[in-house]
Amino acid sequence: MEEFGVIEKKEKNKMFIRLEGPPKGACEHCGIKNICSTKEEERIITIADESQFNVGEQVKIEISESRTILLSFLVFIVPLLLFISGYLLIKSISNGIYGISGGALILVAYFLLISMLEKSLFKAAKIKKTNT
Repeated sequence: MEEFGVIEKKEKNKMFIRLEGPPKGACEHCGIKNICSTKEEERIITIADESQFNVGEQVKIEISESRTILLSFLVFIVPLLLFISGYLLIKSISNGIYGISGGALILVAYFLLISMLEKSLFKAAKIKKTNT
């Protein structure tokens, strides 16, 4: 998967890149492409600063499809499985609202773990200057 964007600003050790248009190739096969508002949304991503880039430069961001699938699995499927597991585990010990609370608590812990591992999970993206 590749995206094109412009470096908007650099702060501390971060770069803010404004992505151009909807994700490339994502809309072609989508069933709701006619009613989707992705085209109008502003998309800005934050990544670690790489000193060879300057504000205003156009860049291409590439990430492998296998990495995209892995990250999607970690963000969408794993939390669902953890919530259901936490709910069932706590519900088997007690009953009532504690099952939902247990699932939610496990989700919070999981997303805290993901946020701590974010740099290593998302560093597979390659950034290159474009010729335009």
